[in-house]
Amino acid sequence: MVARVEEDGAVAVSTDATPTPEPPRVRLCLASDHPMVAESVRVALGARGIDTVVLRWTDPPPVEKRPDSAVATRAPGAVSTRSARLTRPRHLPDVGLLLSALSSSEPEAEMRSLSTQLPVRWVVLSQRPRGSDWGAALDGGACAVVSGSTRLDEIVTLVRQVVAGRDVMGEAEREELVATWQRVRVESKRRTELLASLSPRERAVLEDLDAGRPVTTIAAASGVSVATVRTQVRGILRKLDVSSQLAAVALLRDVLDRSPMLPRDVAAGRPDHP
Repeated sequence: MVARVEEDGAVAVSTDATPTPEPPRVRLCLASDHPMVAESVRVALGARGIDTVVLRWTDPPPVEKRPDSAVATRAPGAVSTRSARLTRPRHLPDVGLLLSALSSSEPEAEMRSLSTQLPVRWVVLSQRPRGSDWGAALDGGACAVVSGSTRLDEIVTLVRQVVAGRDVMGEAEREELVATWQRVRVESKRRTELLASLSPRERAVLEDLDAGRPVTTIAAASGVSVATVRTQVRGILRKLDVSSQLAAVALLRDVLDRSPMLPRDVAAGRPDHP
């Protein structure tokens, strides 16, 4: 609508102004841990001018349990992360959006696998708090990570900024998060190696402690003296480089928490039979 003043002082109003053009539609690919959530987001984004296709994200193949090893292996040639399987469209999407808790044991590798299969700029909407997991996603190729509590309109704005080639995450913040992830990865590897150094009997005792069983109960169930179990506990603490049973159990749980796809006895390196 345009208003103008005529020679006689009257105000004339016309409605022949050129309308504001709508922003161009964006092609987006969406991967999510939860298909129903992904479908809801797809519909909501479509209503805001973003054409969205949902990827079929598959689970990794199962691990193969080796009784004589603390390392869980997969079939030859198998990948250890989920993968996005989608018939390649005629044209690549403009941007990718990953809705994920980033809770796998290999978040960096998972992100790298996704960005390799579909080489577009990826934004991660994470349910995890800001920290090392965000850094893992960035180290794996994501261009930005934002909180899962981000409003939909803000996500749309962010996606359009990414498509326009803008940096939506400061370099200093990226470097800080990646450095945090790399420190956590080194420490996680160290803890896993310490846990793998335990003998089969020591691993069984540590899991008994994790289950809340006192030394006397462990000794009675194993048919050995309390003194023998206490000696085994001291050996566990020495090998894990900790000073208390609580710290030893915490280390075990940390390793297990970072390997949610593995059975407890596989992640802990415990064989089938003590």
